[in-house]
Amino acid sequence: MNAIDKSIRLLAALLLAVTLTAPFQAARAAGEREAIERLNDTLQAAMRGGGELGFQGRFDLLEPVLGEVFDFRLMTRIGLQRYWDGIAEADRAAIIDAFRRMSVATYASRFDGSGGISFSIGETREGPQNLVLVPTVIERAAEDPVSLTYVMRDSGAGPAVIDVLAQDKFSELARQRAEMSSVFGRSGAAGLIETLNAKTAELAG
Repeated sequence: MNAIDKSIRLLAALLLAVTLTAPFQAARAAGEREAIERLNDTLQAAMRGGGELGFQGRFDLLEPVLGEVFDFRLMTRIGLQRYWDGIAEADRAAIIDAFRRMSVATYASRFDGSGGISFSIGETREGPQNLVLVPTVIERAAEDPVSLTYVMRDSGAGPAVIDVLAQDKFSELARQRAEMSSVFGRSGAAGLIETLNAKTAELAG
């Protein structure tokens, strides 16, 4: 079993653990591909705007698109799986919002206009638990290409990203899950929100 299959099987197990399943919809891969194309187009626009837009301009450009393309609620729920049932709804909403803003800030800081960029999307394939995998390669001038696999599922409002695998093996959600769970275990909802907000502020410079 290769690294990407191991990551997908782990994510599928986590989806089962939070009892989130959705009926498979035939021929839906086009929807996943279109969502990633929209994300890529917006990232390119952020790069072109670069310094002229500034961090806040890139954040404002990316925020609505990432909010539609990523399922931040499900990602947060998986990240805090062991604690989720005991978290008050108001705290859940605040954590999701802080996680969303930190995620958008991460993209706004990375795609800052320093060099050209292009994207290519490979052939989508189905994974377990109705997941769809969308491989993408990012090419930047004078840098090695970066391979990403967007892991997507139907959120009920359309296909949405719930994990990103870097170099087809490093799960971003697994890393975030370890960090969020650790902070929440030590400091509770307030501590996690403070930590996420601090990361957002740091990324904003």
